[in-house]
Amino acid sequence: MPNVRMIEQFGEQNVFRTVSVGFQPYLPFTQAYAMRLRGTTPTVAGASSEGYFDLSPQDDSSLGDNERDGYPYVLRRQIYQGKGAGRTRIMSSMMPREDVALASARGIAGQASSDIMGQQLQELLDSASARPGSVALNSRIRDEIEIGMLSNLYSALEGNDDQSGQAFDRSGDFGRSQDFDIFLEEHDSFRRFIQSELPQNLNIQSAEVARDAGGSASHKILAQVDTSETDLASAVSTWTTHIQQNINQWNTRIANEWTSFGYNATMSGRDFEMAKDMFSSATRGTADYDMRQFLNRVGRSQSMMDAAGRALEPIRHVYQVTLTPSTIGFATFYPLYENGMPQIGFDSDNVAVVAALDGNVINAFTDWMLSQNSVDATLIAEIGFLAHNEANAVSVSTLDRVERTGEYSTAGLALDFFNNIQLNITGTGGKIHLTTTQIAENLRQQINDYYNNPQSTQAFANWYQALLQQSNDLTKDWYRAVGPGPVGNRQGTTISSEWIFGDDKGNPRKHLLGVWSDVMDDTWRGTGASEVGYNFSISPLVTSRRAGVAAFRQGGANQY
Repeated sequence: MPNVRMIEQFGEQNVFRTVSVGFQPYLPFTQAYAMRLRGTTPTVAGASSEGYFDLSPQDDSSLGDNERDGYPYVLRRQIYQGKGAGRTRIMSSMMPREDVALASARGIAGQASSDIMGQQLQELLDSASARPGSVALNSRIRDEIEIGMLSNLYSALEGNDDQSGQAFDRSGDFGRSQDFDIFLEEHDSFRRFIQSELPQNLNIQSAEVARDAGGSASHKILAQVDTSETDLASAVSTWTTHIQQNINQWNTRIANEWTSFGYNATMSGRDFEMAKDMFSSATRGTADYDMRQFLNRVGRSQSMMDAAGRALEPIRHVYQVTLTPSTIGFATFYPLYENGMPQIGFDSDNVAVVAALDGNVINAFTDWMLSQNSVDATLIAEIGFLAHNEANAVSVSTLDRVERTGEYSTAGLALDFFNNIQLNITGTGGKIHLTTTQIAENLRQQINDYYNNPQSTQAFANWYQALLQQSNDLTKDWYRAVGPGPVGNRQGTTISSEWIFGDDKGNPRKHLLGVWSDVMDDTWRGTGASEVGYNFSISPLVTSRRAGVAAFRQGGANQY
């Protein structure tokens, strides 16, 4: 399952939108309908609706001829569905006409012009000319980015330099890798928060944060412990015991492998890298995976001590996990030598379990900031909002994704029972375009302007007219593709030709009960913004939202 943090950032970010266009069968309950621009609400509570819209057909009883010949159009549709009663009951129940029609439409919608939906829309959006910036960071994980921003903003409010506390000199870019999630010398507020929770004020220079749920299902072995039924003090004891047992097992394996390889220690960070390489690069959640990770972390700490050129108190690495939905844990680790062999040092007397809303370290950090009483609570809330939004933006704006802005790929669009657009990234028949929120919002405005003054947005008008003409052509193809009914089969008559609106001919034609337009008639009629659709059709759908943004990167939709 994708990491929850990554899913959240795509559901909340305001940098990118996807504009999708496709065609789907539209079976109205009114004889006529029109394309309507509707704003939509994001599925994530509180997320911005900027750049969100649907352009899709909507029933309208005022546009067509719903009561023609004494048969309301909704009744015609019900009879066609097999739901007629009285005199129409037998005719209604002879076959599942609607199912047959929809089945024949599946291959038709996919025949839409890829050029109209793809290249022409891409040129209209011109997304590549307005790409957002990308920022090269050591970690692309949203939480780490947000913590760093929150810490710096809080220090600025305090009037403190966030890089002043126990600073370690990383000159020459030393130690700047993906190995440490957070460099604490750059985020003194967050360092002070951690130190305030830990029993001892030790030399901590890096921190690793995670929101993976604790318990037996956790991907992190040191979080595979149940503390849900204990108070905070008991949870510390339970978790400490769990960590110590695993660290002892790991260190035993490290010592055995080190001896078998016949290595001699250099008493430097290189020893820990050699120890790490003794174990296979296994999958996440295995002992080998976690051992390699911890050997790398404490080895980096040893290398930092080596670079200092003098004896130092061991540099600690802080490891944070979510233990329960309401608690998080902090533990510290350091480089250790036993009998001349590198080991993972664990401070068993420097473990903390802290209350945290939703098991989120950011919430615990915010509560700590509020407890300091140095800054107004309203300002704390404001900087939290700023840090959250900016972290979402930065974490999704990878160089890979930014460079794909303006690209499009295959997608599937469908209408649900309530005529709401459903997007299927892995489907076929449509196109999904990656663009910026600003451009998506501009497109929404162009659509709105088109309906008020078609001449004001000629580029959009040209593309949109081509889209409607494509709908006309596809609908005629659909009409021809529908097979014969039980009566028409004997006379070579298709279901669609049996049910032509306004047809007063007798059997096998359904006298005055039609729901299809004649094959020679266009579905969409009228000019400019006054186009009206009639009867059954394969109609265009255009939607803009966040869905699918994650798919635009190397590895595709399953890679976040």
